[in-house]
Amino acid sequence: MEDTCQVCNSDGTMKAAGTWPTSIQTCIANWKSNVLSMAQAQANEPTTTTTTLDPTSALGQLCAAAPTRSPLPTTSGPVSMMALDRVEQAMMQTVAAGCASNMTCGWSPPGTHQICSSSAYFPATDATGLVTGAAKEAILDKMCDPSLPLWWNSKNSFMPISFDCESRKSKYALSRFFAGANDPEDDKEGERFQLGYVEGRTGWYAKAALIEARYEREHGSKLRIMLFSGATLIAQYLGILLVDGFLSLGSLVSVWAYMWLMLESRMPSVFLASCGMFEIIFSLPVGMCFWVLILGQKIFWYQMLVIYMILGIGADDVFIFYDAWLQSAHAEGVSHSKSTRFCWAYRRSVGAMLVTTLTTCGSFFIGATSPLPLVQSFCIFAAVVVLVDYLFCISFFASAVLVYEEWIKGFGYCFRCCGIELREAGTCLGPGCCFGGLRACLTCCGRSWKVLPKPPKPEDPPEPRAMEKFFSGFVFRQYQNHKIKLILFWVAVVIGMATSAGLQLRTAKKRAPIGRENIDVIKGSDILFSEFEFSTRPVTASIVFGLEDETPVTWARERDDSTLNAPKFGGTSAIDLAQPQNQLELLALCTAVDRGQDDADTRCGTRACLAKGSPLPGGCAHDVEAWQTSGLYIRADESCVTSRYCFMEDLRYFWASKQGICQGKGESACIAAAGCAYTNSTLPPSCYSTTDPLSYPGLSESEFLSLLSTASVSDPQTTEWEEYMEMKANYLKGINRRYEADFMTQYTGIRLNNAKTAIQFAWISYNATFPRENTVDEANEWYNRWQTFKETWAPDLGGFQTAELYLFLVTQNEMVKAA
Repeated sequence: MEDTCQVCNSDGTMKAAGTWPTSIQTCIANWKSNVLSMAQAQANEPTTTTTTLDPTSALGQLCAAAPTRSPLPTTSGPVSMMALDRVEQAMMQTVAAGCASNMTCGWSPPGTHQICSSSAYFPATDATGLVTGAAKEAILDKMCDPSLPLWWNSKNSFMPISFDCESRKSKYALSRFFAGANDPEDDKEGERFQLGYVEGRTGWYAKAALIEARYEREHGSKLRIMLFSGATLIAQYLGILLVDGFLSLGSLVSVWAYMWLMLESRMPSVFLASCGMFEIIFSLPVGMCFWVLILGQKIFWYQMLVIYMILGIGADDVFIFYDAWLQSAHAEGVSHSKSTRFCWAYRRSVGAMLVTTLTTCGSFFIGATSPLPLVQSFCIFAAVVVLVDYLFCISFFASAVLVYEEWIKGFGYCFRCCGIELREAGTCLGPGCCFGGLRACLTCCGRSWKVLPKPPKPEDPPEPRAMEKFFSGFVFRQYQNHKIKLILFWVAVVIGMATSAGLQLRTAKKRAPIGRENIDVIKGSDILFSEFEFSTRPVTASIVFGLEDETPVTWARERDDSTLNAPKFGGTSAIDLAQPQNQLELLALCTAVDRGQDDADTRCGTRACLAKGSPLPGGCAHDVEAWQTSGLYIRADESCVTSRYCFMEDLRYFWASKQGICQGKGESACIAAAGCAYTNSTLPPSCYSTTDPLSYPGLSESEFLSLLSTASVSDPQTTEWEEYMEMKANYLKGINRRYEADFMTQYTGIRLNNAKTAIQFAWISYNATFPRENTVDEANEWYNRWQTFKETWAPDLGGFQTAELYLFLVTQNEMVKAA
């Protein structure tokens, strides 16, 4: 049974305020007290904090829906009781109007009704508290009805964009729980919440696992519950980074152990293995210094991945040099002295290492021609590190080999001055890894050499190793007998695979995740940002004017002391906006989304359309009081979404507000003035223009530029237009719509050149329905749809249409070209 509002009588009249439920009266009183306290503190200690209401609360919804509200206080001063009384009076009028219409909460969750919410949602603690049957169907009907904007917006908040109102089926669903704290000032509250309430034995994680197991037993299908909270999100990411850190450390230790363990017959010294590891690791910081101090570049996190590459390259160089040194001991004509051995080994190994180093650096320098700045910087930095490692090896490691020969060789521990002479192979402190301990274990203290070959005596020539015997015997015979067949086989394999790649290879649909998708925080983040309105920033498609056609961006590498790209202004697309016909064409482009879900699928709540919003045609009614008091366009109903951010619409309201020069006139002067009207319904009474903003005719270029560039009387350093937009931002903040003021600044605007004689740059944006990540083909399709939309409604306007989606698209295209 549906709840009825507890402040209305059965005959449609409103109950006296004194008979309202105590909880409602207390809520209103506490709210007024809190606002006054915050305002007083604001007056005593200047701060940028503004008073806000929870938009999901009944009172927050009420104030947002009140038709004759006054702006709440801004940061300019404290709240007066008169202003609060006006808000309360507006609330009473809204409630009375609701009672007269025989309203009912109708199973309304918080945030879906202008006045109240159903008690069924406070709270649903078990299965008996859940909405089912006809009530559930009624809720879904309302959520799918775009004429009920609060319900419609609730659907967008809790159901994914892929939710189908026809089939009433969804792959995902979202629930939110609001946690409290005993003492908000206690820094330990978050930690106690995380460890006890979320991660404890009876916490959310444990209960989610029990629900998943029970559901799968009862229904035979999979259910996955992914939990997130601000208290645990950082901890989950730190856990992932901790595992990655141990894996990175493990790779370093593994390479060092390999150099000591697997090649013990050639490098039976922890000293040489450690020196080799030192020159590999420290080639990275030395390369960083060269990159920053000499080349004047910046270090980015992705360049640290070079360490994994240099581990393999550096180890190869170490092995090449030490192998040449060992071979020099048995080379004819050079083994009689260390100097001739070193000269022979140095010439033999340095040349080989130089060839591999140059080919590796050359490959990276080819990658440096990529137009992608990240690829360029990584390739050049990698080439620098490879070169530094080569220099390290031919100098530092070569010196380490001589130190080993002079001071350490022949001793089982430490140096000649304090060590113990090397014992027989297969015993502790003998040759080999772990000071001979590993070889002693694998050979039963030198009694059995079945697992490891017995090392030759120092005076004996080295025997071929097992790998050398294998390749010089069996492998050589097979290659010699089947060489033509092997060549033809691999040619056929390469042709077949190249053909398959050309026909079937597809670029990535999304960026690689930062972790495994079986981790809740990884998979859940992907779902939240792709399917739900979870991010504080909407997905937008923008159209920009005033950039150069060929090279619209100045890359960070081309800017001194900067890591950010910058726009490169130029062309005529922005300058031409000052022409009358282009002003009207831009307005038509902005308002085209008001067609709703038409034959072109312009605007709706799913990905079938371009713009995200109500499928119903029409725009949002303006706030009459905001127009009368300030000449501003403010949406009267916050739940009505325009789906666009367009400076041109504000500019025509700015133009209309200046007609008749009405603002500031007294009552008699206002009544006498043509094009002005006076009203006592605002506080204070105001004189306003009667010119309809929708009648904007398109101004001449000189009038248009004058409208944008006229200096403010109160501050000659700014313009009247800038002052007008700042006033709108403050008004929005005053009615607890700071987000709208921020979006207005971020997603649309117009900038004049320094001389204020021409438009330099302008941009508008739309709420878009496309996913944040797509395949190249899908992204190209979205691009073409938006380009068709622009050319349909603004065929004569220049400019670019752009979105973050296209960044991934262009990256994929450039990577394919580079490959």
